[in-house]
Amino acid sequence: MQPLTLHFEAPPETDLDAVAAEIKAAMSGQETAEVVEANPQRFQALGAGEIIALIALLPSIPQGIAALPKAIEEVEKAWKKVKDKFPGVRPPMVEVGLRNVPIDQLQQEDFEELLLSED
Repeated sequence: MQPLTLHFEAPPETDLDAVAAEIKAAMSGQETAEVVEANPQRFQALGAGEIIALIALLPSIPQGIAALPKAIEEVEKAWKKVKDKFPGVRPPMVEVGLRNVPIDQLQQEDFEELLLSED
């Protein structure tokens, strides 16, 4: 399965490199998912920024729709650790096709679309 792409928006004064490092640290040691990369994106005109993180399902677990909810749950747990240190960073949005869906609003049809997009 292709990595999930998550977007973490941040206010202008946020140290995006520190947030990216914290996302990686919070996801390390998870059972079903790991950070492939977490890249700060700065928007000069707006002053705001975001972290774009690619989250891969670990190859040791069965791939498919059953693995996605567990991986999302692990990302949400990691997010709770990040938001404690960086309260201005918004909850992650997951790229589902051409839409960004808040991580806590993913539905079964979103999981199915994520799986279909890899074919």
